[in-house]
Amino acid sequence: MDHPNTQKNKNEALAQLMRLCSRQEKCTYDIRKKLEDWKLPEEDAGQIVHQLKEEKFLDDERFTRFFVRDKFALNKWGRQKIKYMLLARHIDKIIVEDALKQLSDDEYQQTLANELLKKRKQLTGNNNYELRAKLFNFATQRGFESDLVYKTIDRILNSDN
Repeated sequence: MDHPNTQKNKNEALAQLMRLCSRQEKCTYDIRKKLEDWKLPEEDAGQIVHQLKEEKFLDDERFTRFFVRDKFALNKWGRQKIKYMLLARHIDKIIVEDALKQLSDDEYQQTLANELLKKRKQLTGNNNYELRAKLFNFATQRGFESDLVYKTIDRILNSDN
């Protein structure tokens, strides 16, 4: 592992980033940050990013599609949290919106319902108001849209009765 302040030359940096990008999807922001940490001159950094894109090691659209799929499937994040995290990486809003469309509404709603049901089983002895608030906070912190969360909580709690 390199020390964050290690200075690299252009060829070393390019070779290391090619290896990194061939093992794991990265976005332009992640690579630029790494090049900045390595204190590469801006001109060299720009050339490296350009070459990585040209040779298909770096592709923000591909990164975004994988990120959306992984964060939803593995972390059970909602669209809002995924979008926020991608925009924080300076991914173009159109690319983000496009990638989010790959999530099926049915699967999305089912995942939210399943996560709320699991959380519901962990919460005991609370009145209905407190229960709703805790479930709502849980789901919105995961990035699910508040209107969908309200409807899903209503469905779950009404089926309890």
